[in-house]
Amino acid sequence: MVEMAKVNVAMNVNIPVKSNKVKRTLARKEIKKILITAKETPHLCRGYFYEVVILAIYTSLRRGGIRSLRWEDIQMNSKKIYIQAPMSKEKSYDAK
Repeated sequence: MVEMAKVNVAMNVNIPVKSNKVKRTLARKEIKKILITAKETPHLCRGYFYEVVILAIYTSLRRGGIRSLRWEDIQMNSKKIYIQAPMSKEKSYDAK
């Protein structure tokens, strides 16, 4: 015979709140300002800060994706970058 529970266990469940935060792209003025700042700070990222910022802007890669890149992931002849993402399929980005 099935009995009713005396306590509603669902009352102890925390439901995650969905963020209504709007994601937006950078405006051209903002990109220019970022690139100017990157050029003015060549001492960061072992002297490759501007290049890292360009890579982030054009590929939308996050810090982890950029940091995990290796030279063998970059194919200069075909103008492609291969992203080795753990637990997901390999992705490539074409240079335009």
